[in-house]
Amino acid sequence: MWIDRDRSTALVDRATKAGFDTLLVTVDVPVAGARLRDKRNGFSMPPQLTLGTVTNKIDRAPIPFHLLPDVAREVGKDLEVHLDTGIMSGADIVAAIALGADFTLVGRAYLYGLMAGGREGVDRMIEILSEQITRTMRLLGVTSLAELTPAHVTQLERLAPRALSIPAATAPRPPARR
Repeated sequence: MWIDRDRSTALVDRATKAGFDTLLVTVDVPVAGARLRDKRNGFSMPPQLTLGTVTNKIDRAPIPFHLLPDVAREVGKDLEVHLDTGIMSGADIVAAIALGADFTLVGRAYLYGLMAGGREGVDRMIEILSEQITRTMRLLGVTSLAELTPAHVTQLERLAPRALSIPAATAPRPPARR
């Protein structure tokens, strides 16, 4: 939502007149990050396609897949859980559903498709994700999203944050007294 409420209202009115009946508002940080890697690689809005824009990011925030089961358990059936971070493939979408999400957004994947091929690029991105979802579900032996459970997602356990333990032999020693 923009500070200019008239502009926000005009956008909602335009969507309503176009036949949309749902408004999805996502919550993000109050200030945009510096996104230095994006700046270095020429990623901008409107997007510019460069080799550097299609790179992975290293994020120091908690990985959403690790938080998802707790969030889904806390909200129960009272709210829908939508995941908007960490989706890089159809397998990620399947994992998110298995861990309790009702819905996922696809992050920047649609932007990469848009930059690469306009509307056709976005359509192709959707095809790729759909194929990956179908393949992943077949490999898991499920035929519907309703069959997915957290038990279908085991590889994430090795990526879970752990406390760093330093063996006693390598732990720093206090300075000697004189």
